Amino acid sequence: MRECKVVLALMLAVFVCASMWTGCSSGSNLSITLTPSVTTSVNPGSSLAITASVTNDSSSKGVTWTLTGPGTLTSQTITSV
Repeated sequence: MRECKVVLALMLAVFVCASMWTGCSSGSNLSITLTPSVTTSVNPGSSLAITASVTNDSSSKGVTWTLTGPGTLTSQTITSV
């Protein structure tokens, strides 16, 4: 259960960042799709790759990844972690 909360918190953080950028767009709606797109449990010591597909990102800034709760983020890019 704790692992699900970590994934949910990560997804929420991505959407919060996206909503801040939406106001700066040039008329097109910014859209983010996460893969996997469903809540996924991650057991302690295991890992899960998450990819963000960003459309209408005219500045090519991608997403900023943050994590609340236990765990670590590795190999962060503007589109994956």
